[in-house]
Amino acid sequence: MTRRPVRPLRRPGPPCAHARTPRHGRGLEPHAQVHAERRCAGRGAFRALAEWTASRKRTPAGCLLSTIACMKRRAFVLLNRTVNAVVRLVNLRRFRGADLLFLTTIGRKSGKARTTPLTYLADGNRWIVVASNGGADWEPGWWLNIRAGSPATVALNGTSTSVVGTEVTGPEREQLWRRLNDEVIDYTAYQAKVSRRLAVVALTATSAR
Repeated sequence: MTRRPVRPLRRPGPPCAHARTPRHGRGLEPHAQVHAERRCAGRGAFRALAEWTASRKRTPAGCLLSTIACMKRRAFVLLNRTVNAVVRLVNLRRFRGADLLFLTTIGRKSGKARTTPLTYLADGNRWIVVASNGGADWEPGWWLNIRAGSPATVALNGTSTSVVGTEVTGPEREQLWRRLNDEVIDYTAYQAKVSRRLAVVALTATSAR
């Protein structure tokens, strides 16, 4: 009777902690050594997979937060546009005790006309408004449009007036800021909500029709 050839044992790789662990005070048998090495290799692969998965979970987290922030901003913009449309529809004249004007600019990206109701302070042939954006921590679209060179129009009391918008700075801003808070609404509450400095903008008439 011929004896079946004995399959050679796989040459073990680098020893690991489990493979070197003695059993009952003796070293592992050769076949047990191989199985232990396989178990160690499996644990190492599992550990590597777990670390890779964890790194993949960490990486999109920033993207997810960014996506959520973008969605919140988009929802805020859409809500603002809806409110603005309703205010125009009912021809609301006052908000929180302050007079309203309707400022129309051309979207710097869309090319569409956008109308925004704003509280204002009358100052000669100028209307002083604040880029508060309802307390949101980014510049309102109308102010970005004006800064990009968009033509602007103020509608007030049935009259439409072409205007140019410029930011007021220095001592004049401080003076107008106090008047805005005393005579219009409490803009300091809006300023407290944001990290940016709220722009005080003078809308100066160029023509009326």
